[in-house]
Formats: sequence, C-alpha cells, structure tokens
Amino acid sequence: TKVRAGSGKKFTVSSSNTVYAGTSTYGVFQSADDGTSWSNISSGLPDSLIRSLQVSSNDKLFAGTGAHGVYQYFAGSWAAINNGLPVTNILVTGFATGTAGNMYMMATTGKIYSWDGSIWTDITFNFPSLGRAVATGPGGILYAGAFASGVYKFDGIGNWTIVGAAMPNNFVSKMTVAANDTIYVACNSNNVYKCHAAGGGWASINTGLPATDVTFIFADAQNRLFIGNNTSPGVLYRSVN
Repeated sequence: TKVRAGSGKKFTVSSSNTVYAGTSTYGVFQSADDGTSWSNISSGLPDSLIRSLQVSSNDKLFAGTGAHGVYQYFAGSWAAINNGLPVTNILVTGFATGTAGNMYMMATTGKIYSWDGSIWTDITFNFPSLGRAVATGPGGILYAGAFASGVYKFDGIGNWTIVGAAMPNNFVSKMTVAANDTIYVACNSNNVYKCHAAGGGWASINTGLPATDVTFIFADAQNRLFIGNNTSPGVLYRSVN
C-alpha cells in the first residue's frame, strides 16, 4: 500500500512496491520483496545521514541528506538537485508528492519549495513562520502546518489560507492527508486532531494513545491512520475508527 506523503518520513514505497528506507548512519536501503531482503543503494550519496525520503509520482526517489541538500535517485544512480535552493546548506524537514513528477519540500528554516523537474521555487509567500510539516491530499493539493499557527492550504498560485476553525492546540509538528480528504495533525503535548479539507472544526482523536509526543503520523490509501510515538522504539498505533 502506498502511503500518502507526510513529513520527515524515512520510509517510502514506489508504485511498483519497491520499498526504500533511510537511516541515520548507513544511508538508504531498498527492498524489492516486501522487506524480506534489503540492499544498500547509498553509493553516490555525499553522506550517510538521511533526514527524509519520498517517492515522486513518476517513481523518482528524493532524499534529504545530512549536510548536502537534496539528492534524487533514478535508474540506479544519485544526482544532486539543489538548483534554486539557497547556496548555504539546506536541511530538509519533509517532502510531499505532487502531480506529474513534481515534489514539494519544507526546509528546517520553515521555507516551502516546489520542484518542477529542473529547479526548486520558493512558494512560502504568506505562509507563517515556524513551518513544521507538508503533505498533499487527493489531486495533489498542498497543505502545510506551522508551529503556533495551525494548518494552511495552498491555492497553487501564491496564497496560503488557514484550514478549519481555530485549533485547540495549534502547535503542529506532523501531518498527513487521507484519501478521503481528511487532514490529521499531531501537535505538541500529545494532541492529535482531524478536520476535513473543506473546513469545519478540528476534532480531538487522542483516545487510546499514551501521553507522549507523536513521532510520525500517516494515513494509507484505505484511510487507515497510523501513529508512532516516544513510548519505546518500534511501538505503532493504528486507529480502529
């Protein structure tokens, strides 16, 4: 099952079910048999720390490296794709898959960039400071979350508008968008909320989760919601409803 884009992911799957996993010390691994066996495909990368991974809609793999910006893996080789990004080192917070091979990226500076196959373009515009997460919904609609400001939707031209009513805790750190256009966000102090992309109120969905901060959140193509947190390594939660 291909997972919709979330933020800071180190695990992603291509349309042919090739699985990619990024590590903090050994680069990127690939599996073509659903994780039964893995091969390291890091040859050509400038460092072994992977901050984020995401497959584009045309099955090119994007990687945010430890200290050398963005690299792309295609046809068995890596290439730097930092054209349009600041000259100084840029660190990736997360990627989000667009349509027609396009990709979105949020930097640790909170800036948001769009990749069109040849250059990154800054599309931050009126998005507030302290950006923390990006995600795309059905049809490639782009959303972004900011710490202390909530969730915003991009109109594709040059404007960001806030989604939904005031969030009880708007310190967004992670987010994902399900196939049914429901936005799920994780905020600080173990607050998890959902809201439809069309707007309305943000509903709390913490029941059953321990009182610890969420480390990742994603929804799959069947609209199932998964959460990991700080309780212990390897612990995973799935919403039953």
